[in-house]
This record gives sequence, C-alpha cells and structure tokens, in this order.
Amino acid sequence: METRSRKRAEASSSAATNTAGTTTRSNKRSRTNAATATTTTTATRSRSTRAHPLPMDSKPVESSSSSRSRRNRNNNSNSESEKGKEKEHEVRVSRENREISNNLDSGNDNNNPNVDDDDDDDDDSEGGGIGAFHQNLTSASSALQGLLRKLGAGLDDLLPSPVMGSGSGSHQSGRLKKILSGLRADGEEGKQVEALTQLCEMLSIGTEESLSTFSVDSFVPVLVGLLNNESNPDIMLLAARAITHLCDVLPSSCAAVVHYGAVSCFVARLITIEYMDLAEQSLQALKKISQEHPTACLRAGALMAVLSYLDFFSTGVQRVALSTAANMCKKLPSDASDFVMEAVPLLTNLLQYHDAKVLEHASVCLTRIAEAFASSPDKLDELCNHGLVAQAASLISTSSSGGGQPSVSTPTYTGLIRLLSTCASGSPLGAKTLLLLGVSGILKEILSGSGVSANSSVPPALSRPSDQIFEIVNLANELLPPLPQGTISLPTSSSMLVKGSAVKKSPSSSSGKQDDINGNVPEVSAREKLLNDQPELLQQFGMDLLPVLIQIYGSSVNSPVRHKCLSVIGKLMHFSNAEMIQSLLGMTNISSWGVSMERSTCLDSCSTSS
Repeated sequence: METRSRKRAEASSSAATNTAGTTTRSNKRSRTNAATATTTTTATRSRSTRAHPLPMDSKPVESSSSSRSRRNRNNNSNSESEKGKEKEHEVRVSRENREISNNLDSGNDNNNPNVDDDDDDDDDSEGGGIGAFHQNLTSASSALQGLLRKLGAGLDDLLPSPVMGSGSGSHQSGRLKKILSGLRADGEEGKQVEALTQLCEMLSIGTEESLSTFSVDSFVPVLVGLLNNESNPDIMLLAARAITHLCDVLPSSCAAVVHYGAVSCFVARLITIEYMDLAEQSLQALKKISQEHPTACLRAGALMAVLSYLDFFSTGVQRVALSTAANMCKKLPSDASDFVMEAVPLLTNLLQYHDAKVLEHASVCLTRIAEAFASSPDKLDELCNHGLVAQAASLISTSSSGGGQPSVSTPTYTGLIRLLSTCASGSPLGAKTLLLLGVSGILKEILSGSGVSANSSVPPALSRPSDQIFEIVNLANELLPPLPQGTISLPTSSSMLVKGSAVKKSPSSSSGKQDDINGNVPEVSAREKLLNDQPELLQQFGMDLLPVLIQIYGSSVNSPVRHKCLSVIGKLMHFSNAEMIQSLLGMTNISSWGVSMERSTCLDSCSTSS
C-alpha cells in the first residue's frame, strides 16, 4: 500500500509540473497571438473604415471572439497534457512556436520584447539552418557540374579526387566507348557529327593524365576514314580537327597518325583545295605532325602542298605553312633533292616577302637545304640557278635594310651569311655570282659598321656576335680560290670547325711535295680562272676588305676569327700581281702590321715554352 501511495503521489506531482509548464507556454503563446491579432485587426479595421465605415463595437467583438478561441485551444491543450500525452504536446507546441517566430521575424520582435524562445526552439532553428546550408551547397554543386558538362566535360574530368578517382576513370572509359560507337555508325551522319563534336571538345581540354584511357589505335583509323568522307565536308573538317587536337595533347600519337595514312589525306586536301576551312585545318595538323615526323611528311609531298597555294591564305596561316616547311627541312635525308628542289623557286621568291616571319622561315628552309647539299656541287649549282644567291646577298646588305625590306632576327641574318658561304664554297656558279655582284663591298659595310658612330672606341665589327663575325670572315675566305698545296702552312687551329660553318681543312705540305714529285699539275678552279680573266674583281676585293681584316685581327681575341683573317690575307697576297700588291700597300701599312704580328707570335711562343 505504501508503494502504491508513493507512486500515486509522484504521478500527481509530475502532472502538476507538466500542467504548470504547459500553462506557461500557453500564456506566452496567448500573448504572442494576442499581439498578432491586435496588429491584424488594426490593419483590417483601418482598411475597412476607409472602404465602409463600421460601428465602434466591431473591434471588441473580434477581440473577444479571438480570446475565446484561444482559451478553448489552451483548455484543449491542458486537457491533452493531463491525459498523459506530454511528448506529443511538447512537439506540437515547439512547432507552433517556431511558426510564430518565423512570422514575427519581419519586425514583431521589437514590438514584443517579452516574447522569448525556449532552448528547444533554438536547437530546432540551428538544425534547420544547417539543413538549409547543406541543401544550398548541394544545389550549387549540381549547377556547377551541369555547367561544366555543357562546356564539354563533366566535373569528374576536371576535378579528379581520390574519392571519385575510380569513378572518373570508369566514366571516362564509358564516354569514350560511346563516342567510338557513334563514329562507327556508318550511314548515320548525324550520330557521327555528334560523336566528332564530343571528341573534339574532350581532346581540346584534355591532358595526358585525363586521356590515359584513350586508345589511339582504336580511334585513329576511324578518324582517317572519316577524313576521306568527301560526301560530307563537316565530317571531314571535324575529323581533321580531332586529329590536330590529338597530336597536340598526345604527341606520341603522331606515329599512329602517320602509320594509318593521315598525312597523305591532309596533303590531298591542300593540293586540291575545295574548302578553305578544311585546308587551313589540314595545315594545322601537318604542323603538329612535322614536329615529330618531318621525314614522313616530306616523303608524302607535304612540302610542295603547304607552299603551292600560299597566296590564298591569310598572313597567320601563311606563317603556319612556312613553319611547317621549316620543320620538314630540319633533317633532310640523302635523297632529299627529289622532294625539295621543286620547292626551291617558291622559297627563293619568299625572300622578298613583306612579312618578316614568313621571310625568316623561308631563309631557314633554304639554309638547311644548302647545308644538306654542301658536298654536291651539282645540286648547289641547281640551287643557285633559281636566283638564290642574289636574293640572299640583297638581304644581308645594310644599305638595303632601309629600303623597304623587313628586318630579320640575328640568327636568321647569320644563317643567310652561312647560306652564302656554303654556296661560295661548293658551287662555282655561286662563287662567281657573288664576286660579280661585288659582295666584298657588302661585307665591308657590315664589318666597318655602316651607320655606326665613328667616335665609338669599340670596332663596329666586334659589336656583333662572335659566330656572326666568323661567318662573315669565312664567306670572304670561301670567295677566294684555295691556295695551292704547300704554298702556305697555316696553323692547325685554322681548320677548326665552328658551328654551322663549312670550313675545309688545309692540305699538308707533304702532299704538295708528293704532287711535285709525281709531276701532277693541280687543276685550276673555276674561281681562280675567273680572277685570272677579270683581275679587277680581285683588286676590288682587296681594296674593300684588307684594311678591315687587319683591324679585326688586331682587335679580336677569337682564335678562329683571327685565323680566318690570316687565311684571307694570305690568299689575297698570293693571287694578286705585283701591281695590285703595290696599290694595297699604299692603302695599309701592311709591313708594320706583319712585324707586330711576328713579334706577338714570338712572345706567345716564349711564354708557352717557359
């Protein structure tokens, strides 16, 4: 009995506590509802008064009706709590208070400072805020992913992470399989165009890492086949664009592109131009391929293909074409003459072109071609027959630099001088053409510094790069015939090879003695015969270059340059007659220069021996 009485007493006390708590919340809610009802009634009455005047007792009637409904609601709530449904009641009250607080956020909090929220309401509000934040974040992420997919790639492609790395790889593989299936849909050009568009978008923004699952051997044959689909120019253009992007993002794929015959397809699109955009895209593709496989492009006839219709393209596309040609001339094979000789006249004409970039690329092409044929006089003569020597000589002339010719870069300028040295050394026609053009006067202008201040303490020639000075002096040396064997024994360092030069080793004196013993008379070279027939050419050569060469020898510390100067002076003295030498001595004090040179040589030898 005592235990039962105790339980009844505890139940009574808990019921009283719940009743008190419920009454407090009900009173708070009543005050809030009263304030809300008062505001609403006031606004309604003011509007109604303006529209239809009402009796004075309309407000008390509404207020008493609202109060009666609230009391009934509170009594119902209290009766429910007394029946033992405390948990359900608290949940409902918390929900109602949250709705009231949301309605009063616009300004009712200032009008009702006595209205406070319970701790449960604060916790619910915080929970609702976190849920809304997560919902907004998820929505923003979905929107960003949709935008990236519209741009041509999914979020997984651009933002790989350890969490979704495997999913990204499987998604990429599935997408590539779908694209490949669309490319192979023969007879359904709509699907092929859509698949090509998706492939171009993927390759244009892809990297080697993101395209690690790309199967080159599966896609390239299909793309080459679509490149030959002459019935649909859009498919051909998209296929060419896809191959260009592929060679750009995966340079190793160029081998497969060459293997499956894409180069010949691009060449065909350039030789017979039907669509300009397709021809321009073919040029872009050949430029990428020629960087990795220049010989394959050359053998496919790409050199003439990129140069044949150059005038039909814009300046930017012309630069691409000449850059491609320069790539193909980089490593010329032994049978290169079969592929390049036809292009030499076109390249020679481009030495007069108005665009500096096009001119430079053409100069590089011709320089590389001449160096490849340096040991073949017949092929060098064939080069010179197209006016190459005259065009190159006019470009290196400082007097013509202000006559409308575009300025060229220092490496290109040096390459042009090397081109002339190669032609003068290996081609009798090239040497004769240069001597008749008076190239010694052009070299004098370059070495004496035409347009440079005469008060400068540094010799004008020494202000140029050392390799350029060497090429200039080497050109002067190659213009004169070689000395007879055993005539002058120059130091061994004079036969040193400098990068890009074509310097021949001087024959030893022993071989000359052997020739004398055998009674063999050395054959007169074409240059020597020309100077014997026209001695005024040699005299003008000496008057132009002897003073400058003596100055360079005394000022330079570059041994190859000094030795080349000695070689030119020695040849000049050997092939000149007494009258010419007398006139040269009147221009320069060559005797004192010889004594000073001998003294410096002795001092150098003494210091070396000690």
